[in-house]
Amino acid sequence: MMLTSTFFIKEPNTPTFAAWHQDLTYYGLEPAEEVTVWVALTDANHAVGCMGVLPFDGAPRQMRHAANVVENSVNRAAQVVMEAFDESHVVTMEVKAGQFSIHHGLCPHRSGPNTASHRRIGLGLDYIPGHVRSIGAFQTAAMPVRGEDHWGHFELVTPPKTELDTDALATRERALAPYRATYREQEALHMRRFA
Repeated sequence: MMLTSTFFIKEPNTPTFAAWHQDLTYYGLEPAEEVTVWVALTDANHAVGCMGVLPFDGAPRQMRHAANVVENSVNRAAQVVMEAFDESHVVTMEVKAGQFSIHHGLCPHRSGPNTASHRRIGLGLDYIPGHVRSIGAFQTAAMPVRGEDHWGHFELVTPPKTELDTDALATRERALAPYRATYREQEALHMRRFA
């Protein structure tokens, strides 16, 4: 199922960046099985602030984060990893427009500022298997993309029939409220867990 889709836009010659973070930190999912497909709608190289990832040495684990602390963050949560780790093996994920990269939700990653004269535009699509469930107090929405939902953990949404479809816009608004509430709830739980 597709859990979220988000445009990540960096205007030319701006300080917008993403600090080290893991996508799964505030999603409130169990088990921790999610992948992000990052689709480049413009070339994403070092100059425009492409993504850099760190492979795990051993099994992936949730790292301690702080939210709402990073200025000029391209991420709404303005989050950052708050523990020391070895950054010496960063893998740069340069992609051309139309290409994509895939990373696990526990993969630490970051991106630099856009120092180029054109926009960097990417679309992040977050996918989860059907058996993953939301552990928060709110039922969030997801869109089935393959197979059938045998678990019923999410409110199922359907793709829009046309651009700016009235029903689809209403569904989007209905889905955003519990998503945002879950995110805020998970920020607080994460702070207590790592206090």
